[in-house]
Amino acid sequence: MHSTLASRPTRIRYGVIAVSTLMGVLLYLDRFCIGIAEPFIRQDLGLSKQQMGIFMSAFFWPYALAQVPAGWLADRFGARRMMTIYILGWSFFTAMMGMVNGFIMLVAMRAAYGLGQAGAFPTSSSIVSRWIPPLGRGAASSVICLGGRIGGAIAPVLTAMLIVSFVAADQSPLLEPATVLDSPAILKKLSERDKEGQQAYLHVYQHSSPELQERVETWRLIEFTATDTAETRPVIASSFNRTIENPTFFSADAFLRIKNMDRFATNCIKRLKNNEQLTEADSRKFNRFLLESLFPLEIQRTYMKSWRPVLWLYGSLGLVVAGLFWIVVRDRPQVHPRCNAAEIELITEEPESDLKEDVGGIPWSDILCSPSLWLSSLSQVGVNIGWLFIGTWFPTYLMEQHQVPILQRGVMIMIPFLVGFPGMLSGGQVTDRLVSRVGVRWARRIPWIVANTICILAFAICPLLHSPWAVTAMMATVAFWVDFSVPATWAFTQDVGGKHVGSILGFGNMWGNLGAAVSPILLIWISTEYSWAHMFYTCAGLFAISTICSFFIDAATPVIHEDRHQGESYD
Repeated sequence: MHSTLASRPTRIRYGVIAVSTLMGVLLYLDRFCIGIAEPFIRQDLGLSKQQMGIFMSAFFWPYALAQVPAGWLADRFGARRMMTIYILGWSFFTAMMGMVNGFIMLVAMRAAYGLGQAGAFPTSSSIVSRWIPPLGRGAASSVICLGGRIGGAIAPVLTAMLIVSFVAADQSPLLEPATVLDSPAILKKLSERDKEGQQAYLHVYQHSSPELQERVETWRLIEFTATDTAETRPVIASSFNRTIENPTFFSADAFLRIKNMDRFATNCIKRLKNNEQLTEADSRKFNRFLLESLFPLEIQRTYMKSWRPVLWLYGSLGLVVAGLFWIVVRDRPQVHPRCNAAEIELITEEPESDLKEDVGGIPWSDILCSPSLWLSSLSQVGVNIGWLFIGTWFPTYLMEQHQVPILQRGVMIMIPFLVGFPGMLSGGQVTDRLVSRVGVRWARRIPWIVANTICILAFAICPLLHSPWAVTAMMATVAFWVDFSVPATWAFTQDVGGKHVGSILGFGNMWGNLGAAVSPILLIWISTEYSWAHMFYTCAGLFAISTICSFFIDAATPVIHEDRHQGESYD
């Protein structure tokens, strides 16, 4: 009986994939939390939208350009050591972003954070190639990628909840003069209260103090300059505080068209519609949020400082994940103290020596001379430019084209990420099963071709649709099929990469993320200069280019020249 148990393979490989998946959750949680925190960061540091655009894009350039070196470091010095360093590195800079006090430092921390995350997926691919047999690599890759999608899906909700929870319970909703950030802009908005659709500003004006009304009327006549700020701030703060303390301030008719309200405010509106009575504390907090919805940049937000402890918390989570990774993972099954000979043979198909692989330098000549690798990279550029629309300009499209309320927008934005979950898992299963039926070449090509073709149709149909839910369905379709193809992309690099898997995946990831860096700028330029319809057609065209590339990608021919002579092929 003991010999039977001893002959059974251990399951250490599952623990290795599990902790790598947890790494993926943290990776995308840290990356996507910035999206929900951006308005508070901008207001806290007094930055413009243009500066925030630079801040957001600062992540992609070092992230893309460091892919190959980071992957090579994992191949050269071991995935266990380097992944632990990468996790600690990006977690440190995540926490440091919560310490910044100006634009330059913010951009520097964001760029350093991108540099730290660059090695995550190349190193993960290296781990899969060494711990999982060829027929299971697609499924294992899909599970790790799914971790990233889970992190991206929970990041907005979790970050919003934490931002709210980190506000002191006894924080007063009343304004101080210093919390009035742009008094000329407030006067301007109130002076334009008679224009169509400005009922809310008219309502605020009617509930303003005589001193503030006088300032507004003077503004209408001569327009004060910014030099009036110091004198006007106390007047605005005093008048707005009267409004905050007024339990009858809210008017359903006045605030009917205001869509960017805090969730607490919308819940209070529902309670009032149900004839519930708000407590004095809730009423004051509710009125403060009503004013914040009308003057989002002009007065300090209640949650303005809360983004900082959120980033500190996320940074500290990196210590936990890095520790778990170091404990569970080893570079190869042969050196893991709990991995028995049967599992080693199952993974490698033969017992291997305990000697460390001699990786050497980055095989640039083989990489640059591989047609398949160039085609894969070009395909990833097209896919990333189109797919990133969902995570960048899709909310803006819903707001501008369909006037979707903010809470409903949040649901619509989350749906594509959730739909991607089954796409990722099924894609890994399909590409692995196809290997035994059609060979490794077409097992990797078919998911790419099918997924990209469907994405072409989904984007091309969008300009013909009039319902925002229909467009959301198309974006969910894109998300499902893009995620369906990701495991085949990873498995391709593991098939052709040999002992340089990290470098090989890093090369393709580099080009894909350069496409991601270009995507927000390119797509918003097309939609502004031409139309949203042209933007959708552009995305369809990029997926068409990716589809053409997919037909010629060869996963049966190793990239490294010496591996070709060894006859490494699964076809």
